[in-house]
Amino acid sequence: MHTIHKKRSTQEPQFPSPFGLWTMAFLYALATALAFQKVVLPHMPALHGAHGLLKNDALFFHERAVELAARIGEGGWSELGLLSFGGLSGNIKLLAAVYALFGIDPAWFLPITCALHALAAVLLYRLGALLWPGRTGQLGGLIAAILFTLSPTSLQWYGQNHKDSFAIAGTLLIVSGWIRSLVPDWSSIRQLARSALMTLAGALLVLFVRSYLLQILLLGMVVGTLAAWVVGALRARVEEGDALSIPRALLPVVIVAATFVASPKHEVVELVLAVEDITAPDSTPWAWQSTGGIPRSIDHALQKLSTSRAHFASSGHAAGSLVDGGRLPANAFDALAYMPRALAIGLFAPFPGSWVENPTAVRLIGAFETLVWYGFFPGIALFVLRRPSVKLFACLGFAGVSLTIMGYAEPVVGTLYRLRFGIWTLLLLTGAAGWAHLALRVLDRLDGKREGASGHGSTGSPGPRSVLSRVAADGSVVMLLWGLTLIGFLLRDLVLIGSAGLGTATGAFFAAAMVPMFFFAFLSAPMSDAMTGSYLHASTEVRRGIVRSILGWSALLFASVGGCLFVLAEQVMGWVLSGADADTVAESAGMLRWNLPVFVFSGWTVVGAAVLNAGRRSRVVAVAQFCVPVVTIATFLALESRLGVKAIIFGMLGGMAANTLIVTLAAARSGVALLPSLALKGLPVRVIGRRYVALGFAALFTAAIVPLNFGFAGALGSSEVPIWAFASKLVQVFTTTVGFAIGAVALPHLATLAASHSRAQLRDDTWFLLVIGTWLWSVRPAGRFLAEPVALALLVGGNVTAPDALQLADVLKIGALQLPFVVTSTILIKTAAVAGAAWRATLSAAAGLGVNAVANLLLVPDGGVHGLALASTAGAAMTAVTLLLLARRRADLAYREVGLMCAAWLGVACLGAAVGGDNVVLALVSVTALIVLVRLHWTTILERTRVVS
Repeated sequence: MHTIHKKRSTQEPQFPSPFGLWTMAFLYALATALAFQKVVLPHMPALHGAHGLLKNDALFFHERAVELAARIGEGGWSELGLLSFGGLSGNIKLLAAVYALFGIDPAWFLPITCALHALAAVLLYRLGALLWPGRTGQLGGLIAAILFTLSPTSLQWYGQNHKDSFAIAGTLLIVSGWIRSLVPDWSSIRQLARSALMTLAGALLVLFVRSYLLQILLLGMVVGTLAAWVVGALRARVEEGDALSIPRALLPVVIVAATFVASPKHEVVELVLAVEDITAPDSTPWAWQSTGGIPRSIDHALQKLSTSRAHFASSGHAAGSLVDGGRLPANAFDALAYMPRALAIGLFAPFPGSWVENPTAVRLIGAFETLVWYGFFPGIALFVLRRPSVKLFACLGFAGVSLTIMGYAEPVVGTLYRLRFGIWTLLLLTGAAGWAHLALRVLDRLDGKREGASGHGSTGSPGPRSVLSRVAADGSVVMLLWGLTLIGFLLRDLVLIGSAGLGTATGAFFAAAMVPMFFFAFLSAPMSDAMTGSYLHASTEVRRGIVRSILGWSALLFASVGGCLFVLAEQVMGWVLSGADADTVAESAGMLRWNLPVFVFSGWTVVGAAVLNAGRRSRVVAVAQFCVPVVTIATFLALESRLGVKAIIFGMLGGMAANTLIVTLAAARSGVALLPSLALKGLPVRVIGRRYVALGFAALFTAAIVPLNFGFAGALGSSEVPIWAFASKLVQVFTTTVGFAIGAVALPHLATLAASHSRAQLRDDTWFLLVIGTWLWSVRPAGRFLAEPVALALLVGGNVTAPDALQLADVLKIGALQLPFVVTSTILIKTAAVAGAAWRATLSAAAGLGVNAVANLLLVPDGGVHGLALASTAGAAMTAVTLLLLARRRADLAYREVGLMCAAWLGVACLGAAVGGDNVVLALVSVTALIVLVRLHWTTILERTRVVS
């Protein structure tokens, strides 16, 4: 039994350590904050105040900190009063101390706010396992932590000098200590002390910046504890271990209460409550009317909340984000009647009707994050139904009360959004855990059917069996890590556009970067797919020989191609930028020569990544790749004033070197040295060579679409190149993320099945991936209508005009239609690579290229870059459909299944058209059809995994 358990445990997904997650979150936050403060904001005059700070309280905090730092310089550190919680808020005092030590630059404060942001992400990650022990809670916590880290809105505080990083980390520390205390079987004093210390640290951190927030959190904890006690009492007979331990549960409550009682009154809150003659937004006077028949303490508490609401509504009507600004309860009964609405506002504001009104970058990013939250919210119901517990209901009670108070007291959505963010993310965690449970349960069901069919379910034999749950969990981790990298690349391009605009210099850079990436796509990238199957099937010594020989011969090939490109750079860029002048072509040729080392040395990273992915170390590859945008942005920050756009190129070279070094060291630790050799004896050269040539031609036809479209864009004029390049890059952010996850995680799994001759399972898992890949993108139309306002808000100003931004948004909306086609093609190409049918991918890619070229000739003369987007989508659709038809027999696809896949694509496209055109009837028809198609797809999956008796 012990041996069986050990074998099965190796199939479980490996989640990152808390320290590893903190390190990744901190580095990402710091790099993003530096770029935001030093490069992005200075090129966004509508948002930038001064010193890399937003036009909000950040400037006020900065000025007060400068004054305090000056007093410290004159009178010594006694002027600071860092541990005095009255007067100035703690972030100002700490900022002043930083200024006094390092100089007047807001960037010195960023390591503190970014460290707290990373701490909050780790706390969310650990809370997932506390609320739902096991892989479900870990996966849910990881998803919540990554989304929290990536949140663009949070740049407003960890990229500035605000209070929110302190308040959010403190809130989550309190919740973590409190939830830990609800576990009834603790007999360890050390564990109890740990819970108490976490709660105390969180309370002090909140007190440091927002003493009034402690009162809200305290009330939420009291109600949450009562909810947990009721649930524990009801469930005690069902599950004795879920009963509440009252003394332990009350300890954190007492700690927070004592901290609040001992804290001084908050000056701002006291000033607000002392205001007289409050005027509502409609200019009518407002005054509180005491209500008899209810306890005076309750009436007084409601008066304080209502006074705060009336004051913020009166003073915040100019902000433009008031919700229910005219509803100002003036007595206890009106206040209590408004509480359900306040909870709805705390949970769901900003509401969809306001998402595209008066678009600004901040509002639209908040709208997008709210859309993501709406998608996770139903997962809370799944959590409640599948695993009700005292810890869950304590969290829900705590969050419900806290959000109700915040939604009542603060009618300005912008301020409410920041105030509630930590608690809001806590609820997102529960929703993520609910969805993670559903996904893992479906995958386990499929695994169970395969295990039963293969006859290994009772013996624990490690025979050929599908482990989709592990693949899905690892794929989710890799996809999220890779998302960090691609957001970094997107930020790099935004920084470049903000600095140089959508002009000829930017177009020259994008064109120069495109050429080596074109050769990388069909010469370097296929090496991983071609070698993985043979590598997994070979002995240790043969594996090392495969790696060395591929490195040696690829180095010769890439050096030869790089040398030719170096010599012919002017001619190549003259063809790509056929509509540009001689100076632009020469500048782009120079950039091309500097970009060539990225391609020439790409073999090390590709082969090293293949080795690590085959060894189930795909997260190391993702982390190494993350270094590229980090180093690029840092280099640009340091050298932009002297080198301009070329600083991006040097940053890419440094990032590539860091990526190569990490991959090389990790591969060496796995027992495979990345050393080149030209020896071929005893190696499966023919098998790998045939696959490489076939996949290379397929990748060539696919990659040829990029310079083809660039050539057509360049013929329209040099001004069209950056618009097309940036829009296509935005689409590639999503397609590359999924493609990387498939290549890093699913490819080794499929190759293992092929090597073990598990053809039936290979076909079934391929179909499952096709279905999941299609439906993952079914949510795309929901965000389609945000493309135009987002482009206007993010890009307009400085060097980018409104017509350019609108044109880019239109191209993006058209190009996004190709996402499901690209995902389907990627899955089928990976399957063909391991199954020995790579020439099918070649034919399909050739068909897609042909359709793209013909469509360009027909559409571009009249449609411009819009025609380019339509032609690119048509080519992607042809590739996917052709692959489906060619792979039908080998993948054991019935014509009915091919039809269902095409119908799903059509349904998603119709829903996107309905959303874009505000056609309610078409939207309802599309949603109905998609629901039916979901059921039919699920039926085909179950039919493929049905156990034959």
